[in-house]
Amino acid sequence: MHQRLACLVLVCPHVAGCTQAACALSDVRAAAARLGCSLVIKAWGPAYRLELHSASQLPDGAGQKGSMLGYSDGFTQPNGVVHLESIQFRRFTGYWSRRQGARSRRYKVAPRGKAYGLGLLLSLAVCCWINERDPFSCRRMQLLAIMDEPRQHRTLVRYYRRLGFKPLRQVGDGVGSLGDSLVWGGAGLLMEASVADFLESNAPKLLQL
Repeated sequence: MHQRLACLVLVCPHVAGCTQAACALSDVRAAAARLGCSLVIKAWGPAYRLELHSASQLPDGAGQKGSMLGYSDGFTQPNGVVHLESIQFRRFTGYWSRRQGARSRRYKVAPRGKAYGLGLLLSLAVCCWINERDPFSCRRMQLLAIMDEPRQHRTLVRYYRRLGFKPLRQVGDGVGSLGDSLVWGGAGLLMEASVADFLESNAPKLLQL
């Protein structure tokens, strides 16, 4: 099962020439391997989808087996904006309460990070993909911490603050937020960070996963 966690947009000022990143996709792949999973990148021109898969097949709910743990997808645009459509993880990866019975087996065997979890691993992968392969060389990023449920929203805001995102403004349901609502498709807190700063500050955490 999936649940929408956040939306991410990456804004590009088209700065020519970029500094060397604090980490690369190869580093993320190595960290994923240490956790018992792999990074799968699917890209079609400006569109991309990054997936985390378990190295071994995991028991699925209906007697089937599946190895995908979570994914992030989006697309780049000529105006310099990369839109991250979604970040989603399966319920048994550790982002949800432990289940009893048959579901507990999936929880126990699913790979997960120690401190920051698979969310950080996938977020770093997205930033590395942008840094290395985005045709529009985006340097800034924004995300909307979705307000689907108050408790979950507070958790998202705390998590992204820890990663280095700073609040910009609230996106509500009123007329004043109409433009943002159309762009983001919902209400929540708009937050921003630099792609380079995100990589620099969070790359060392790969060793803590």
